[in-house]
Amino acid sequence: MKKIIKAVLLLGLVCAACPAATVYQAIHRGSNATANSLYYFDIDLTALGAYPTLFLHAQTFQYAGGQMLDAVTDPGGGIDSQIWLFNGSLGNLLATSFVTSNDDINTGAMLWDSQLLNQPAVGGNQYLLALTLFNKDFLGGPGSPITAGFNSGGQAGSVGDGHYAVQVWATTEAIPEPATYALMSFGLGGMMILSRRRRA
Repeated sequence: MKKIIKAVLLLGLVCAACPAATVYQAIHRGSNATANSLYYFDIDLTALGAYPTLFLHAQTFQYAGGQMLDAVTDPGGGIDSQIWLFNGSLGNLLATSFVTSNDDINTGAMLWDSQLLNQPAVGGNQYLLALTLFNKDFLGGPGSPITAGFNSGGQAGSVGDGHYAVQVWATTEAIPEPATYALMSFGLGGMMILSRRRRA
């Protein structure tokens, strides 16, 4: 029984630590945002047709600050944003379709920044990320083209110093989320307990 428990714990530890290769990365920075600013960023995966299954991620840093994928640290103090993911491209907005969005990460120091993790993507396809202030709403439902538009709501107090910083990347495997790190800690803790019992 102990051997089975040890094997399960070890499997959880190994799976949680599996690396995810990054095959696409883009970083966008800008300034002078207003309460009604709307930014579009193409995510072009057309050169990655050899990867039929990918995972797409996006995260903002301008509100709380932090080190981005290019090792540049954003100072924070920027807009309180929301991000919106669409299938399609900026060159053909009528053919886009809404996938999902995120306003707040809801954990840790980057509470008011935005994040999308592990969104299924297909190598060879194109996607579009929209960046707005947190209190703007997309007027279409799931699958609607981006031409459905956003409302004009906006709060000057959520602009901060007006800058934004967003990174987008794609990986070949899903990246660990907080629950996975908890599983990893559980595996480590369990291994330590079994090791101590064996010595006793």
